[in-house]
Amino acid sequence: MKLSFTRFLFLVVVSLLFLASSNIYGQGVTTASISGTVTDQNGEPLPSATVMAVHEPTGTQYGTTTRNNGKYNMLGLRVGGPYTVTISYVGYETQKKENVYLNLGENQTLNFKIATSAVKLSEVTVVGARNAIISSDRTGSSERVSVRQIQEIPTISRSLQDLTKLSPLFSGTNYQAAGRNSRYNNIQLNGTQYNDLFGLGSGAPGSGTGGNSISLDAIQEFQIVIAPYDVRYGGFTGGGINAITRSGTNAFEGSVYGYGRTQDLVGVSPDSKKAKIANFKNFQEGIRIGGPIIPDKLFFFVNGELSQYTYPWANVSLTPQGPANASSYADQMKSILISKYNFNPGSYSSYDASQPNGKLFTRFDWNISEQHKLTFSYNYYSGNSDNDYSYTRSANNSLSFDSYLYSFKNQTNNAVLQLNSTFGNNMSNELIAGYTTIRDNRGPKENASPLIQVNEQGFYMYAGPDRYSSANMLNQNILELTDNFTYTTGDHIFTFGTHNEFFSFTNLFMASYYGWYTFNGLADLAAGNIGSYSRTFSRTSDPQQSASFAASQYGVYAQDEWSGIKNLKLTFGVRLDLPTFPTDPAQNDSVSYYFPGYSTTNKPNANLLISPRLGFNYDLNGDKITQIRGGVGIFSGRVPYVWLSNNYGGTGTYYAVLSGKPTTNAFSG
Repeated sequence: MKLSFTRFLFLVVVSLLFLASSNIYGQGVTTASISGTVTDQNGEPLPSATVMAVHEPTGTQYGTTTRNNGKYNMLGLRVGGPYTVTISYVGYETQKKENVYLNLGENQTLNFKIATSAVKLSEVTVVGARNAIISSDRTGSSERVSVRQIQEIPTISRSLQDLTKLSPLFSGTNYQAAGRNSRYNNIQLNGTQYNDLFGLGSGAPGSGTGGNSISLDAIQEFQIVIAPYDVRYGGFTGGGINAITRSGTNAFEGSVYGYGRTQDLVGVSPDSKKAKIANFKNFQEGIRIGGPIIPDKLFFFVNGELSQYTYPWANVSLTPQGPANASSYADQMKSILISKYNFNPGSYSSYDASQPNGKLFTRFDWNISEQHKLTFSYNYYSGNSDNDYSYTRSANNSLSFDSYLYSFKNQTNNAVLQLNSTFGNNMSNELIAGYTTIRDNRGPKENASPLIQVNEQGFYMYAGPDRYSSANMLNQNILELTDNFTYTTGDHIFTFGTHNEFFSFTNLFMASYYGWYTFNGLADLAAGNIGSYSRTFSRTSDPQQSASFAASQYGVYAQDEWSGIKNLKLTFGVRLDLPTFPTDPAQNDSVSYYFPGYSTTNKPNANLLISPRLGFNYDLNGDKITQIRGGVGIFSGRVPYVWLSNNYGGTGTYYAVLSGKPTTNAFSG
């Protein structure tokens, strides 16, 4: 009863936030902001002064007025620049600050001192504070990577993952951060999650295909965070990657590019043999273009990219590192399979494995008015990769035929709609809605057949699809709704927000669907004497029964950024997250009967996760040279849902496994 009331109260709070928070967003996860103070020549604050910022490449205008204390905040600004910031006040000289550039998530300080029309200052006084490292915005460990760095830093893979190593807490491989597995990370693209939430890959969608599901040429800038004390960041206990994409401007601008590598661009092996690398091809070609549809009003950006990686996949056991009679064993096995079982396992010679993939990204930006800006983006990825389970071709005591190899296919769609609005001189709002579909399909490259494994005097040979690739499919659907409302007053910036995710998973996993048969030698294979066998059957009317379940995570948060003491900024807030699992696993009466008190319908409880955070940033001398920053907080994130999937697929009601070691009855195929 207590849990039900907690959940009800939580949902009421979420609903009220959605109804009441159509008004503001401060220094944001996808945007930037400008703040400061406007005073007269005597240092007195000027209330109601007009502040206007114009993003010169697009003509996008952002406007506000100063409050009674002369302070102003312009929130939800486009990242990049240059901006021209203009201050005007009746009876006072107009001042401008040009060539202002904004980083992702930055709150740049611009203070103005203006004089009356009758008294002109000898020079315009504008105090700006912008430093990527010494910044009042920084509390936790973080790193910003700009479009210039993306273009200039060498990267062979041309992937977002490769550039994360600019943070000393990221490994630069498999998105591992702060010693945590990549499954605990959170990748955001234009404000919405872009993860393999099920947790089979290395963090990003499509990682199983060996490709990059977002083109590096489509990225404008990204953040790398570990312990952000801003409560708007959540969903991870490892590291966070927050990326935004390029957009169109008033000028048509584009690029056609191509990258390629072959074995001729790679050195020899590092050992004493100095062997030449085997032939391979790795090529990537793309195009991007952006520009105006309606100048100053509506813009577009498109990026398309194709990649192809081809490399030889030889059985190492056929080299001098393997047994001398490896080829003889393989020939005998193939001959027996064809003559006795009418099964051609394919070749065991070198195979040209392939990893092709394609990407398409589009984005539209609409300046509805000075107060409202709407953005829509869509990213598509399709990839395929040839794979060898357990790396049988890489060991000197094993060998596999082509029929053992499997293909991993992925198709990912991600759509994001974002509305940034300002209301008056102290409120703004960011509303983000995202929908992502991820389709993974792992299956044999050749025709369906059982897996045949032969152990000939410690030498293992495999033919037919591996036991985990015969019936293996995963569909993920993710709906995401985020709203951030910010209210500024005095020395405070208050943020109230909600972040909600709704997941559905459909997972087909039937190991040894076509059967897995082992033989203790070639003689047993010829005689049909099985060493062991295993085969999975569906217990329902669907021969390939999948397990489906849903999950959701609700989140609300509140925060105050206080700068009431000179050179000191305090950020304190709290975040509440509630993961729920509305789908009940199937009931298996046999479990309850033989194990009283246990049930297959059990699932994790909906526990409220409370994450208070406090961060501080102190500029010791006010000169942006020496800074002390830090904080303390609690961080919570999702678990890889693959762990929970066994609750639904492993109840014993969907599948039956027949396995054993027969003593009679020869195998006939």
